Amino acid sequence: MKVIDNFLERNQFQLLYATMMGNNVPWYYNNDSLYGMSLNEKSIPQFIHRFYKEGVSYKLFDIIEPCISKLKVKELIKIKANLLMKTLFNRNTGWHIDIDPPYKKEQKTAVLYINDNNGYTRVKGYGKVKSVANRMVIFDPHIQHAGYTCTDEKMRVVVNFNYV
Repeated sequence: MKVIDNFLERNQFQLLYATMMGNNVPWYYNNDSLYGMSLNEKSIPQFIHRFYKEGVSYKLFDIIEPCISKLKVKELIKIKANLLMKTLFNRNTGWHIDIDPPYKKEQKTAVLYINDNNGYTRVKGYGKVKSVANRMVIFDPHIQHAGYTCTDEKMRVVVNFNYV
């Protein structure tokens, strides 16, 4: 696992932050924070914005391109933003791995934190990565991880990258 603070140049991140925290991002409600959960499993609702999936670029893709360049992406698999609303206590969104078939050996998962808050990502075997604006964490998609909601801000916003 690799943690990089101040991942983007200041002006690049300011544009990304202003966009993602503003009123013009089309956020879509999901009942569950994890796709494919059974009805017996407890999950947390979240809002998502898809930037890229299965060869299709969506609205606002251009603001995420500096990240793609800096990550030295050879092949995109999926990019989406997650918005979790403030909760009374830090809640686990569910342990999961980020592997979309067909899995490629060189595949990576990366999470860019958009805003400062007391939420975090827990990565099994590595511990907790705090939500610090403009921090990027990169790890193997086989490693289980879970996002945690925040209690000190209105929302926690991250962008997830799956790529080669």
